[in-house]
Amino acid sequence: MALVQFRGLSGAGIVSDPNPAELGLNAWSSGANVRFHANKAERAPVLKTAVPLTAAPSYVFSYRPASLNDMIISVSTSAITHVSSGDAVDLTPEAGASYSPGAAFTSTALGDVTYLNQPSAVPLYFGPQSGRFETLPGWDPSWSCRSLRNYGDYMIALGVTKGAQSVPQMFKWSDLTLAGQPPGSWDANDATTNAGENVIEDLTSPIVDGCALKDAFVVYASDQAILVTQTGDQLVFAFTRLGIDGGLIAPNCVVEVAGGHYCFGTSDIYFHDGTTQRSICDGVSRDFIFGTLNRKLAEACFTIYSPVHKEILFCYATTDPAAPWSGLGCNRAAVYSLTSQTWSYLDLPNVCSGSLVSVDQSPTYARYDSDGPTYATTSDTYLGLDGSHSDNVIFGSASTGTISESRVLAYDFANKGSLPNLAIEADCNSSAYLQRIGLDLDTQGSDLATYKNVRRVYPQSVMYAETPVTITLGGSNTPAGPLKWAAPVTFDPTTQYKVDTLIGGRYLSYRFEVDAPVDFEVVGFDADVVSAGRR
Repeated sequence: MALVQFRGLSGAGIVSDPNPAELGLNAWSSGANVRFHANKAERAPVLKTAVPLTAAPSYVFSYRPASLNDMIISVSTSAITHVSSGDAVDLTPEAGASYSPGAAFTSTALGDVTYLNQPSAVPLYFGPQSGRFETLPGWDPSWSCRSLRNYGDYMIALGVTKGAQSVPQMFKWSDLTLAGQPPGSWDANDATTNAGENVIEDLTSPIVDGCALKDAFVVYASDQAILVTQTGDQLVFAFTRLGIDGGLIAPNCVVEVAGGHYCFGTSDIYFHDGTTQRSICDGVSRDFIFGTLNRKLAEACFTIYSPVHKEILFCYATTDPAAPWSGLGCNRAAVYSLTSQTWSYLDLPNVCSGSLVSVDQSPTYARYDSDGPTYATTSDTYLGLDGSHSDNVIFGSASTGTISESRVLAYDFANKGSLPNLAIEADCNSSAYLQRIGLDLDTQGSDLATYKNVRRVYPQSVMYAETPVTITLGGSNTPAGPLKWAAPVTFDPTTQYKVDTLIGGRYLSYRFEVDAPVDFEVVGFDADVVSAGRR
């Protein structure tokens, strides 16, 4: 058979659901902490410490005021803290805060005011002139809601409870809001305001969440969706049932990207634009994701879009024993690339939430001298980096097990990222690997009875640090038989061009792995394969 060429290794991504024997040469059957971009497989962004936390976070989100740098806000069961200002600043309401563990938070912003909600407490707001979070004016203290969102110039409360009466299909809206202020009224009976409410009778299950879609708004239950539009008259809103199959598994599980919604449903991950719908994981990763999803922790699920990487991360708690961490938060993200339309997986260290924030990288003497090169040795200038900001996904991570510290973590490349001064901690980053099993080489002219020997491999890879890649080859004699691996071999692309080995089987396997949190790329490789008979 001579040399078998493996190219285009970003073309298929990790394809978990089909039998590996049915996959093409460029597909991977498993992997973690990798991504597929620009015709190569590479290390996914790592998790860097943006802010150490003194209290385990239940929720972390960002607030982008018009006149200040972005604020990172961490919420525990009893406190709300601004943690991105150097010293932590207490933003807890004067009356205190008490949140139930496990219930999903929601947050949103409108007119330079940010809002925070959990069903166990009354909604809060924080504005440009606020010193602390405050309760919403005009909101009855006996009310609560499942989710708090904004649409147009209105604040929207979804799934409302009024005292002892739960109305899980209620869509309630405020009076019109003014810039820099929360709405003044939520009284649906006050004819002098635009506030109102509607129980959506078309819904047969409770509202889970809602999200703007272009100039409309979509309300999601667990298995249905309602399109809400503004009428421009005294009715304020019109409600129409959307003809899509699915809803959301939890709040915070939908993102709008380029005029469409990407939704984490109860049994599928799908896209729709209000008219058409398609699964983006069926036949590729759907069985693997939902077959290992911990349904007891479904409330922890969330979805976040990274515009820098053009990826959508669907975060969840998995029961997969390969996951390195456990806890009450998310320990895995299924990552969908919008550019390559491929799937990969990211290990998450007990993560409670994600948000998008502009991280200030403007240099200071303290930052340079303590976290990186000194001012005397660096080639940068303070003026040249002044005002350096980058939009990054951040996560809230709570200490548990081997995770020694609670942190706000930034999602960024290890060596070629935009946040070079942030520390990479070993206890919240795991090894990256790509693996393919069940390779029968039938597309290369081999039949299923032929035993194949791999004698050497010629990898094309790039390393961004002095850390070699470990390559392991294996084989099995039967489709479902035990897999025998050869001894792992390290490969340094700066000094080596091949890996010598001798392993065989009717079904071949290979694995690329880098233990350290460093950037690397695998572009392709050639394998020297010879037939060894059909006995």
